[in-house]
Amino acid sequence: MSDNSAPAGQWPEVVPLDEALEVPAFPTDSMPWWVADFVRAQSVASQVPEDMTGMLALSALSAALQGRVSAVAGSWVEPITFYTAVAMSPGERKSSVFEHVTKPLVDWELDVQALQIREVAASQQRQSELEGVVDATAAQVKKLGSTLRALRANELAAPDTVRAAMADLEVARADEENARVALAEHKAVHKMRLVYNDLTPEAASKALSQQKHESMAIMSDEGGVFEVLTGGRYSDKLNLDVFLKSHSGNRIQVDRVGRESETIMRPMMTLGLAVQPSVLRDIGKSKQMQGRGLLARFAYSMPQTLLGRRLSRPDPVANTIRDEYNSGTRAIAQAAYELDAVRLVYLEDDALEKLIEFQDSLEVRLEPDVGDLDPVVEWASKEVGLVLRISVLLAAARVRGVPNEIRLEDIEAGVAFAPYLEAHAWLVFSLMGLVASDDLKHKIMKRLVRERITEFKTRDLIHKLRAARAYSTEELDEVLDELQKMGYIKRVVTSLKPQRVHWIVNPAVYEE
Repeated sequence: MSDNSAPAGQWPEVVPLDEALEVPAFPTDSMPWWVADFVRAQSVASQVPEDMTGMLALSALSAALQGRVSAVAGSWVEPITFYTAVAMSPGERKSSVFEHVTKPLVDWELDVQALQIREVAASQQRQSELEGVVDATAAQVKKLGSTLRALRANELAAPDTVRAAMADLEVARADEENARVALAEHKAVHKMRLVYNDLTPEAASKALSQQKHESMAIMSDEGGVFEVLTGGRYSDKLNLDVFLKSHSGNRIQVDRVGRESETIMRPMMTLGLAVQPSVLRDIGKSKQMQGRGLLARFAYSMPQTLLGRRLSRPDPVANTIRDEYNSGTRAIAQAAYELDAVRLVYLEDDALEKLIEFQDSLEVRLEPDVGDLDPVVEWASKEVGLVLRISVLLAAARVRGVPNEIRLEDIEAGVAFAPYLEAHAWLVFSLMGLVASDDLKHKIMKRLVRERITEFKTRDLIHKLRAARAYSTEELDEVLDELQKMGYIKRVVTSLKPQRVHWIVNPAVYEE
């Protein structure tokens, strides 16, 4: 037998398994040039990772598009909106980034509101008049009802007088009914509001119902929306339904005791949130999140912090770069707002083939117990839709408006985000405690440590792992080579029988 108690200097430093996950860089280069330039420059100016600015810029594009587009890929129709959650610790200058990313949307919103002043005022006046008519007719019905009751109680009242009072009451009731119908049919015009910082679920449903296109965006660096998910503020079903249905444009019916019901035919919401990692950990403990599917609808990002490496005097964003970003985002918002109906945009043939190719490559990775994405299968099963949504957002940025078609370059750009999104989804679900560390490397090390194994042969390890599933020698050898590079084990070939390869385990893995 070989002795694995060699001096520590002969073993490389152990690389923690959870840090071994390869996390690709944020694909800024896949964004249209004016967005990419802004993401790079603003990240430098604010001294934050490009991930943060880039993911929030995608949310801004989604907010600008206002859900006015649905992509058609063959027989599949995907409504376009975007949910993202960026996990960053306190002191990471999230507020500064949000301010600059959302500025063109806020400025555009104010300009639209200025143009609406007369229309909104006239609507409010008409609303007040109709409510006054309802009150007046209701009072008349009450008055005539009292008169009729008094006449009927008076034995000396003439029959003709009673019949006349009854007729007057019927007319008054008809007038009241007509007044209430007119009030119900009046479509109140509210001032346009697109970007909100934080809303309760009830307020979100009300805001959606008041907007021309039943769309809105919550862009927040506080993460208040996620407090709902942990049960910190609310606990009824509606709290999740608003967010679930506003991701796909499904009708929302809100019924409340003592108040008129509220119907939102095609709610579309953008969520661009930056939250502390501790908030995400709490979400993993929330029972009401189990099986609801909301967390699977998010694109996640856990950027590497720049704390301790930030520059004191970074270069500011050049005016030309900021102006391009502001004007481009505003142009998309204006074009979407002017649409009278949702636009269906079709994938060109080569774009559709590229998306199908990506879908086929993804499908085999979802196979239970075998596919590498099986531990995050609920999220990964929606990844094709997420990639398509990003592709359409990038197409909107490419044309600075509402695209007429989705090209191959748009789908290729969206697919370029997939490795990044997969890695960060894994990181976030692990942080939440919703993904067990059960890939093959973890399984091997758990078995070795649990049984205090100091050396082993590949074929023996196959037998030990067979209870989970059958692994081939080639598959195990590949993973064992990775563990050797990470400092956990070492391949040893005996001098007597070179063909009898076995492994020894680094004693450091047993140290407390």
